[in-house]
Amino acid sequence: GNAVNAANVAIGKDNTANMGSTQIKGSEVKGATVNVGNAVNAANVAIGQGNEANLGSTQIQDSKVKGAVVNVGNTFGAANVAIGKDNTANMGSTQIKGSDVQGATVNVGNVAGAANVAIGQGNEANMGATQIKDSSVKGAVVNIGNVAGGANVAIGKDTTANMGSTQIKGSEVKGAVVNNGNIAGAANVAIGQNSSANLGSVQMKDSTLKGAAVNQANVGAAANVAIGKGSDANLGAIQMKDATVKGAVVNQANVGAAANLAVGRNSNANLGAVQVKDATVKGALVNQANVGAAANVALGSGSSANMGAIQMKDTTTGGTIVNAGTVGMSANIAIGGGTSNSASISSD
Repeated sequence: GNAVNAANVAIGKDNTANMGSTQIKGSEVKGATVNVGNAVNAANVAIGQGNEANLGSTQIQDSKVKGAVVNVGNTFGAANVAIGKDNTANMGSTQIKGSDVQGATVNVGNVAGAANVAIGQGNEANMGATQIKDSSVKGAVVNIGNVAGGANVAIGKDTTANMGSTQIKGSEVKGAVVNNGNIAGAANVAIGQNSSANLGSVQMKDSTLKGAAVNQANVGAAANVAIGKGSDANLGAIQMKDATVKGAVVNQANVGAAANLAVGRNSNANLGAVQVKDATVKGALVNQANVGAAANVALGSGSSANMGAIQMKDTTTGGTIVNAGTVGMSANIAIGGGTSNSASISSD
């Protein structure tokens, strides 16, 4: 789908607005699903309750796909907005919910001068990202997100904002998870309790991965912010919570002129770092991060700020642990009974 100087709008309850996108719900597909969406100077808007706004994206819900899922989204000078309760805004992204995919999942999102916004409770905003929830994937999961001059914002309780990232929640993946995020001049913001903001990162929660998890991120002139109790802010990082991984976990990040901020009780801010909590990893843990001119801040009781570091909490590992974190011209701060780790390995 090609959209130039176009507007796609849905207003009311349970709305869906799709532009240059593929959406599959309650269906069975035997064969590959391929979407190529090019959007220039376009607006995609859904306003109300239970809205979905998709621009240059692939969205699969409550479906079964026997074949590869491929999405290529090129978005320039565009706005993708969902306002209300339980909204979803996807731009240059692949989102899989409550589905079974037997094949590789590949997303390539190229975003420049764009805004992706979800406002309200239970919102999700994905830009140049892959998000998998309550699903089973038998095959590799690959996300390549190139973002320049972009804003990705989710505001409200239980919000999620993913930019140039891969997020897996309550799912099982049998295959490698690879995320490559190249981000410049971008802002990724999640505001609200239990919010998550991921920029050039891999985040896994309540999931099982039978394969390696690899994140390669190049981040410059970017801001990643999560505000609220239990919030998570990940920039050029890998974060695993209540997860089981049967394979290596490798993070390679180059971060310069960046700010990563988590504010609230039990909040987490990870920059060029690997954080593993309440998890089992049967493989090596490797972090190779070069951080310069960056600030990593966690404010609140029980908060953690990790930069160029590996942090393990209540975790079992069965392989080598290697941290090659180089940090210069940077500030790594935890305030309010929190923990701050820089170019280090910590375990408790």
